Amino acid sequence: MIVNQTDDLSQYRVLLATLNREHHWQLTQTEQEHYLQQLKPRLLATEGEQRLNSMLANYHYDHAIVAKFQTGHGFDQQDWKEWLQTVRTILAKNGLDWSRQIATSREDLVQIALNGLLEALPSYCYRSRFKTWAYKVFLRSVLQHLRLFQASKRTAEILSLDQSINHQASLQVADSHTPDPAEQTLANTLQSLIYRVLQQHSDQRLPEIFRLAKEVDLTVTEIGQRFQLSPGRISDLLKQARHLLQQHPTIRDWYNPDSAPDEALN
Repeated sequence: MIVNQTDDLSQYRVLLATLNREHHWQLTQTEQEHYLQQLKPRLLATEGEQRLNSMLANYHYDHAIVAKFQTGHGFDQQDWKEWLQTVRTILAKNGLDWSRQIATSREDLVQIALNGLLEALPSYCYRSRFKTWAYKVFLRSVLQHLRLFQASKRTAEILSLDQSINHQASLQVADSHTPDPAEQTLANTLQSLIYRVLQQHSDQRLPEIFRLAKEVDLTVTEIGQRFQLSPGRISDLLKQARHLLQQHPTIRDWYNPDSAPDEALN
């Protein structure tokens, strides 16, 4: 166990020297000391040799790209194109590629994600790899923007996840006799994301069982008759669906925007 000492970096020097030797980083003593000085506040706030080793390794591999984002210098055109494509891929993978559906274009969302990264950059503590942390920030920034977009349209509100799973037919806009098109799009897109999550389950019946329960509003007995399963088994599958949705990071972040990205990944 590493004991933190605010005026002594000797123990961290030993850890870094060991990593340097084992991983053939070929850092000079001066470079190693620079690492420790840059990380000192974070090292002193971290307990456990494994976490310290991880932080030192993350700094070694990622401090150059972090510096590029901090200063704006060092990016060539190819670097920037790769990051833009990374954001596009992340948004599309998580069902947030909505350029054909709402006034905010896909490229607007990409820029919002990158701006969010720049704003969050001071909170990055090298507890995870930079790209892993950035992935989280990109999603959080876009989701926050869409929540604000939704809040500006007070004709309807998307139901909470628990309400959707336990009480309602689907994640639709409440009181939507004349729904705002953008609000309806947000609800539909979130619903689409939910079904993509359920489709990843090993039991391929789960998405359809969920749809019948939450959209068609069938009872567990009626659903069981369709699948030749007992009402108890249908209830168990719906509980599994609720658990999957509550554990999925993108859906969870939609409803819980306040946790710190760097902490949430560790």
